[in-house]
Amino acid sequence: AADATGFSPFPGNQNCLVMDLVDYLPTLERTSGIIAEFVNPKYADATKTNFKSSTRLECMMQDFPKELPSGTKVGFTMFDIWCTYSPQKNSPQEAEKKFKSGNHPQCAVNGETDLFVANCRTLRMAGVEIESPQKATFNGIEVNLEARIVWSPKWAHSYAAVCGRLKPGGHVKISQRSTLILDGDIFVEDLVLDGALVITARLGSR
Repeated sequence: AADATGFSPFPGNQNCLVMDLVDYLPTLERTSGIIAEFVNPKYADATKTNFKSSTRLECMMQDFPKELPSGTKVGFTMFDIWCTYSPQKNSPQEAEKKFKSGNHPQCAVNGETDLFVANCRTLRMAGVEIESPQKATFNGIEVNLEARIVWSPKWAHSYAAVCGRLKPGGHVKISQRSTLILDGDIFVEDLVLDGALVITARLGSR
């Protein structure tokens, strides 16, 4: 989704592979880019006698290291799930089943509420006082509902950037029922919020 600059205005996810061309190119030439395939069937129920949908061959880009020559150095960096992973791929009905079986629902409900969790946790780490979450249920899925706080990449795109947006010595307190939206070149110093607040700074203004 590139704009006039030729780059996407949206931040990328953190599921990235970094490869050394010295190892990558010879392996690509040898394999022609073909990665070993496997079958990952999706069953209709626990009996595993009926397929929920058509089964197909799959391959994963993260299996590429298996094709590297012996002795090649391979490593990874793992981030905590709360700040990096909340897929939204299941229907409400399938998500409720997963929730009741003790698994992550991986649906729109959690896609939204997990974002609130991550943002509130980030702000707490930066010194903001936020009221504890409350239990709530949506589409049969129970969640810990945090204050609804979101911000654009223009406001902050990392923990360090969030810290830089909070004035030293300031005091920020936000209730659980509040909604806060931040977009633009905004610095927060003293704020007590128990309601809804949307702050947008136009380009070039602060």
